[in-house]
Amino acid sequence: MSNSELNDYFHNLWLVFTDDQKRSVINIMKSFVENERSTSDDILQHLHEPQAIYDAPMTLFKILKKKQKKALVAFIQASGVESLGGVTIEAYNKEIDEAEAAIERGEFYTHEEVIDRLNKRFGGR
Repeated sequence: MSNSELNDYFHNLWLVFTDDQKRSVINIMKSFVENERSTSDDILQHLHEPQAIYDAPMTLFKILKKKQKKALVAFIQASGVESLGGVTIEAYNKEIDEAEAAIERGEFYTHEEVIDRLNKRFGGR
């Protein structure tokens, strides 16, 4: 895979990670770059901010060496994270499309209907 392909692949994986998985992957990437002189202190400092799990990973992934990128992707694949819960990005997007189509057909419950159903099921508790 080229660097560009690795970047795209990682980005697609990132979209399906849980927050805990994101934190774990960030820690692995940090371990790759913390001893690199070329790594900006600003990037490493940013990784300690709460928002880091959402926007820093791609910046950090892009500065990894190609061998590090390949190792990280191989680790993620070997860990079974690629298809989180058995759902690929394509399947997830298909489910969203199907749900939107159902809504357009009027196949949904309003908030009030859900509350009524819950009250009936649980006796208003």
